Amino acid sequence: MRNFQENVATRALRARGKRDTSTSTDIVSKAVAAALQIGVELPYDIPYGEHRYPGAGKKASNQACAVTRTSDAILMFDHSTQLSAYAFEDNRSDLTRAEVESLKRKVEVSRLQRIAEVERGYDLAADDLNRRIVNLSEAKPDFPYFIEKQIEAFAPLFLQLDEWRVIIPLEYGGKIVNRQAISKDGTKRPYPGARLSGTYAVIARPQQHRRILIATGIATTCTVSMLEPASMAVAAISDGNLLSVAKTFRELYPHDQIVICGDDDRETEKRTGRNSGRLKANEAARAIGGLVVFPEFPPGIPGSDFNDVYCAGCF
Repeated sequence: MRNFQENVATRALRARGKRDTSTSTDIVSKAVAAALQIGVELPYDIPYGEHRYPGAGKKASNQACAVTRTSDAILMFDHSTQLSAYAFEDNRSDLTRAEVESLKRKVEVSRLQRIAEVERGYDLAADDLNRRIVNLSEAKPDFPYFIEKQIEAFAPLFLQLDEWRVIIPLEYGGKIVNRQAISKDGTKRPYPGARLSGTYAVIARPQQHRRILIATGIATTCTVSMLEPASMAVAAISDGNLLSVAKTFRELYPHDQIVICGDDDRETEKRTGRNSGRLKANEAARAIGGLVVFPEFPPGIPGSDFNDVYCAGCF
């Protein structure tokens, strides 16, 4: 009797033009399977309307994958990979080409709206950041992080945020769009809500140069700049940023030799079997036809980057 009453109620809702928010096993199963083909994991409970889920390989808090459920289809677009997938109800398997194209256009509109929304947020954050840093003074060379990393000579590149933190501006498209704040203990933080992907900090920009050194962290980039002062030196901030930054500088300087100064995450590799520093550095070098170098550690010397080797006195 209870099931019968629920079915009657459901039919009544539909008769009044309201959509049932429960899921259809068939179409959801198809959507889940289709999403896996582009690396996205979806739940088996997808309500009608537009919703956000983690993109391929992203954390649970990520919102990169846009999912739209209509009366006869589930459309998926992963903004992080630019890949899309679709699932249709069984009784609509005979969709015409025009109907399919219409659904795809809807996904594309959603994608462009999301991009515009994100860009507006980045612009607002950049404007706010630039207002806040305009009156900051140059960082002091005796800041503990500079001393620990032996990069006191690069203090003029930094701004003193307060007694406990210094910042270095990050560029994108020739403009300051973010900053990396570094605490006395070495903790690093970007500006909330600001663009991070593709940003970089130019540590050295000689007037005449034929080689560009791109490293991951700020201190590491300062170190390779000291070792080769005639070259431009650029910090990509993270190994995941190496590829986009390398492509940017290959476009800006098509005739320069680019050297990716990668990290060697050897200790992480022992635990997980993955050396992200080497993988990302090699990927970036291959993509732009550049060279790649890694630090060499004498026996018993810990660390993963060129600054670790430098501070150990091994150069």
